[in-house]
Amino acid sequence: MGSRDVLTCVNHQTSFAAFPSCDTAFHLDCYALSPDSFKSVLTAPAFKLLGRKCRPHDARHRTFVCETCVVRSQGIPDDHPHVRLLRTLERKRNMSVWNAQADSTVATINTGFNKISKFERTYAVPVLDPPRPLWPPAQESIRLAWVVGLESTRRGRDGSVLSVSATDSIFQALTFREIERDALLFSFQRLKGACVQATGTTSSSVSQQRFRRGHRAMIGTHKKQAVALPLTVTLDMLEMCEAAWAAEAAREWW
Repeated sequence: MGSRDVLTCVNHQTSFAAFPSCDTAFHLDCYALSPDSFKSVLTAPAFKLLGRKCRPHDARHRTFVCETCVVRSQGIPDDHPHVRLLRTLERKRNMSVWNAQADSTVATINTGFNKISKFERTYAVPVLDPPRPLWPPAQESIRLAWVVGLESTRRGRDGSVLSVSATDSIFQALTFREIERDALLFSFQRLKGACVQATGTTSSSVSQQRFRRGHRAMIGTHKKQAVALPLTVTLDMLEMCEAAWAAEAAREWW
């Protein structure tokens, strides 16, 4: 088995926290997903391996952090009752990240890496730094991808695989959680003076508007039904606005 066919974790000889080194190395044919559990929606012309198997170019130039290290980095111990499931879901997440690039794109990138490798061998000059140990920080996006990966294995009542849109709601839940968290933290801040622009996207009125809207709903305030303006009134308003605009445009800039 040549070194070009080995997918080696960058942490394979380095310990993390209280965990021993993972010693993880896969042959590219062994780093794959079960087609029975993970149905693929990728088309064959763009993704020759249907997204369930490590591609040769992936094994040659990807910075690979194995599922064992990633699960550990999220605070999951090796003796967790579902650690094997979580590692499989992490492999699914990793495969999904890699398959965001089509075979043609990865092949083009690999051509550049081959030229760099040839220069390094010919002139004994290291061009690229070797990959260093890397453990991803504990983050919601990784664990949320596990949820999506697990949901994608479920079947509908008719036996069909869930569509991508069916799992999009999971990511929407995270987005909603982040927005609500930011709004809550901002509402706790004590603001001096009138309306203060705290950031480029958040203002002090956001939490007030939400509170007032929710308060009206709780106390049962009924809104009056809107009545459409007569056409004649609408035309008169348009004429008034156009006249005001023309008058302002005619004024000197000072």
